[in-house]
Amino acid sequence: MKDPRNPSKWLNTEIEQDAPGYIAAQEALREDREESVRAQQEADDLARFTEAYTEAGGKRSEAAAAFREHRGQQAAAAGAVGEASVLADARRRIRQAL
Repeated sequence: MKDPRNPSKWLNTEIEQDAPGYIAAQEALREDREESVRAQQEADDLARFTEAYTEAGGKRSEAAAAFREHRGQQAAAAGAVGEASVLADARRRIRQAL
């Protein structure tokens, strides 16, 4: 009984017949587990943010939108830092070449 996302359900004969499929199933299971962990971390982060947001006087119903906005701001800041780093590295390489 081949399950494309769970290699533990594969029989030995199925593994022998479709080794690349078995490896793909292992990778799919690993990705599913990682996504589950990410989703749980995101839910935990939202819960902590909601708690802090309401303690600071915000409305619980507005916390999710504020959380998304906060995450967007964090992503933009991280992107700007990354871009600045890339530009600095490029400038340094250009100066070294001259």
